[in-house]
Amino acid sequence: MTAPMNELQPEIYKSDPHAENRVAELRRDHKTQANHAETTRRAYDRDWRAFRAWCDRLGFSIPATDAVLATWVGSLDALANSTVRRRLSAVRLAHKRIGHALPAELPDTEAALRGHARGQANRAPRQQQPITAEVLVRLIKAEAGETLHAIRNRAILLVGFDAALGRSEIVAIDHEYLEADSEGYLLTLPCTKGAATGRRVVVALRRQNDTRYCPVTALQRWISVSGRTWGRCSLASERESGRATRCRLIPCGCLIERWRVS
Repeated sequence: MTAPMNELQPEIYKSDPHAENRVAELRRDHKTQANHAETTRRAYDRDWRAFRAWCDRLGFSIPATDAVLATWVGSLDALANSTVRRRLSAVRLAHKRIGHALPAELPDTEAALRGHARGQANRAPRQQQPITAEVLVRLIKAEAGETLHAIRNRAILLVGFDAALGRSEIVAIDHEYLEADSEGYLLTLPCTKGAATGRRVVVALRRQNDTRYCPVTALQRWISVSGRTWGRCSLASERESGRATRCRLIPCGCLIERWRVS
């Protein structure tokens, strides 16, 4: 005979009748957060903090009204339309999480968004230019030498160029995502949009005739000198001690910007 439901519940549920609801809410929040990529969650957190700071400066309270949101959109005139809409999505989600869900229709805010979009219509979209082969050669020459930094930077540049990787994809590469074969490596990309939905994205890194610009040679050299065969590949390295650390190279944007202007 099947036991009654109250006998199957953990002891904590028996002592606190509201515990199960709270656990269910925590699980719901966890699943909701997992619906977004890590970079999106970080962007939403920044957007919410920026909105709260803006409200504090101008004396507006939370939850925000339609008129306040419209005023806020008007203050974001320098931002791209997609960025403004992302920020509004972050504010909507944050309001929902604190128990003050915004109305589905916000006429003043929507009007401000349409006006913002019209104002952006004549602006040329800002787009980063990809690195060309000529620029790559110049960057590799700028990273000459046998220091840990130089060896690592050459590997990042050559692997990123050969596989057409973005910053987040480069720094997320683990040794476990690399499969050696007779021609080089097969690299599984863990941070692409396809991988986030369960579709594995695999790219091939193949040996080049010129070893100076060969991604396989550069990567093997970095793995050898770093002394690690597990964990993140793009490690930071300590200049003074000359050894590789366990710190991931998260802020590689600064490194790329330095290369961009070199």
